[in-house]
Order: sequence, then C-alpha cells, then structure tokens
Amino acid sequence: MLMRNFFIYFIILGSFIFHLSGCAAKQVSRGRVIYKDLLSEKKVSRLKENIRLNTDDKSSYIELAKIYLKEDMVDRAIETLTQALGLDRGDVPTMLLLSLALQRKDKPDLKKALECLEQAREIEPENSDVFLNLGHLYAKRGQDQEAVVAFQKAIGLSGDQVGLVSARLALMAFYKKTGQKEKADEQYAQVKKIYPGIDDMMKQFEIRELTPAPQYGGDAFIEGDGIHPPMKERMRPQQEQIKEMDK
Repeated sequence: MLMRNFFIYFIILGSFIFHLSGCAAKQVSRGRVIYKDLLSEKKVSRLKENIRLNTDDKSSYIELAKIYLKEDMVDRAIETLTQALGLDRGDVPTMLLLSLALQRKDKPDLKKALECLEQAREIEPENSDVFLNLGHLYAKRGQDQEAVVAFQKAIGLSGDQVGLVSARLALMAFYKKTGQKEKADEQYAQVKKIYPGIDDMMKQFEIRELTPAPQYGGDAFIEGDGIHPPMKERMRPQQEQIKEMDK
C-alpha cells in the first residue's frame, strides 16, 4: 500500500513538473462529446441520473467532476465542483480538486485557484495537503519564497510517512528546478532516512517516464508494470499459434 501511495504521489508531482500524460484509450464520440474511456459515458449517465433524483447528492457531483477531469473536460469539471461546493462550502477536499481543475484550463486561472486554496487554509489551517498544493501553486506563480514556506509548512504538518515523503520530494523538486542543487540533495537525503527504498522507486519512476505504456494499450497495461502488458496479454499470440497447430 505504501509503495502504491508513493507512485500515486509521483504521478501527481509529475503533472506539475514533467507534464505527464496518461494512456489514452480509444475515443468514443457521442454527438459533441468525445470520451477517451469507453466506460465514461455510462458512468456520466448514471451519475447525472443520481443527481436528477437527488440534487443534494454531493458525492455524485464530485465523482462526475473526477470523470470530467479524466476526460479533459475541464470546464464541465469546474462547473460540477462549483455545484458540489454549493452544497457544502466548507468541503476542503473539493476545494483542492477545484483548485487543480482551475489550473488545468487552457488559460489557467491561477488567481481563482489560489483563492480556493487560501479559503481551504482558513478552514483547515493544519491540513498538510492544503500547504502542499499551495507550494505547487506559488511555484507556478513565481512566488518562490512563499512556495518554500508552504512546502516547509506541509513537512511540519505531515502526520504520516507518505505525507512527509511527498512534501519533502515536492520541496526537493522545487529546489532542483530553481537550480539549488545542495538544498535539493539535502531534502533527498532526508527522504532516504524516512524511506530507504526511495532510490529504486525513483529509478522506476524515471523508467516509466522514459518508456510509457503504448497509447494503444489502454487499461490492459494498468495490470502490468506500466511498461509492458500483463503476462496473459504477452502470451496470447503464442496461445493462438498453438490453437492453429492443433486444428
């Protein structure tokens, strides 16, 4: 579970630094809407029906917004998350998601994204995730001093191993990006004290970045190592050849 959580964090961190893109499944067109995931259309229809029957179903709004984000329908995601916040204006996780969505617009709305995070900070001033997101956003806005303070605050507030490693890696990445190698190395050394296996994990992350799963692979590659398809997929051609020989 710890390994999986770290990889999830790396994917999130990569979106800020390396602008990673996931595997795109075959697109399905329905009128003006184009879905990359074959199941998205059904999920969207089900969630919209849930909302129609119960307009106060906040969880359905949030799940719908996540699908829109996955499908790069950012404006729809923002509208849906705004509706969810209308049901619960103190919901910090939804504020964090809305902030990320605002940053993903064709013309990122960093001002509104910052307003979301500052509001979240007022509601939960001890939430390390809020400060981690603030650090990333300050870095995007070129507010280097504020970014460092936010990352350090996230480190101080992190109450678990994954959160602490995530915050230190974020600060390390910031230092590395801004040419502060010694400070970056210092943060990485701290990470190794917390999680000695970080070297192997970073190597795997770099391999995945350099050799991503082929785009035609779709969800089949999720079961494997992210680089090669699962063994059953690799064995399928041989199995088909054996069947032909048995005829």
